[in-house]
Amino acid sequence: MGVSVFTDHLIAALGLSRVRLSTAYMAGTLMSALLMTKAGRLTDRFGVRAVSTAAAGGLALVLAGLSVTDRGSPPCSAAAYTPRRPSRR
Repeated sequence: MGVSVFTDHLIAALGLSRVRLSTAYMAGTLMSALLMTKAGRLTDRFGVRAVSTAAAGGLALVLAGLSVTDRGSPPCSAAAYTPRRPSRR
């Protein structure tokens, strides 16, 4: 996993199995591969500096969201990703 230093922390914070986390990472990698052609067109249209700045800003927002996943802040709270136990009646 490319971000393996965070794997154990994400598993603990989100309550996911290693397989589910790896599947989500794979889906993100495939999505980014599909968006590369669009990024190339945007780079041709707006220039490297503008697209790089926008990409860095997007990455900063994602990392800021990840930094609070274990604190229960919406929408990245661990409770949102943890399966609910059936209620006992």
